[in-house]
Amino acid sequence: LEELGPGGATNLGAACRRFALEHPHKGVAVVVSDFLDKRGYEPAIRYFLARSLDVQLIHVLAPSEVNPNLAGDLRLVDQEDGDVRDLTISAPLLRSYQRNLQGFIATLKQYCRRHGLGYSRVVSDTPLEDVVLRQLRLQGLVR
Repeated sequence: LEELGPGGATNLGAACRRFALEHPHKGVAVVVSDFLDKRGYEPAIRYFLARSLDVQLIHVLAPSEVNPNLAGDLRLVDQEDGDVRDLTISAPLLRSYQRNLQGFIATLKQYCRRHGLGYSRVVSDTPLEDVVLRQLRLQGLVR
């Protein structure tokens, strides 16, 4: 996982569907994602809920997503689908972004609570060993 880089198209729903179909027995499903799929994360997670799996979500965000250090006129390009947005970054826009991000995180946490899913959030510069040893131990998934 540490050697994987960002980029390329993803489809969380298709990946979750494929996994659920290939693993029809009860067990644990650990989903590591930013959950920023334009199709939404709910349809993807439903595949696991339908299989009665114990689902643990590890929500990964880059440091630049958590605390963007941007200013001025920029062209932002989505690394997954190439979508382009021209923006003028200002303090009010960054505050709005932070509110939206916190709202997204809160909604994802509420979804997890409502459906009995485990939730952990990590920043992508956290060493993988820390994620596994600290976060997954807290969830009771590893000893």
